[in-house]
Amino acid sequence: MAAASRDDLIERKEAVRAEIAQVRRELARARQAEAAAPERDRRKHARRIKELEARLDALMAEEHSLRLQIDRTG
Repeated sequence: MAAASRDDLIERKEAVRAEIAQVRRELARARQAEAAAPERDRRKHARRIKELEARLDALMAEEHSLRLQIDRTG
């Protein structure tokens, strides 16, 4: 597989950053919903929060990797 160009890497990094912002907003809403939910519904919210946190971790790792790749191509 051919190496991505610097412009492609920067474009992907910007897309990842936008997705990070979106996931952070979703996570904030999910945490608020969990806090306001009755006890019986909190497990469902906790599960969603864990999913969002895992997605956020993966995106942040990808962004870090992209930053390193961009630095190497500069």
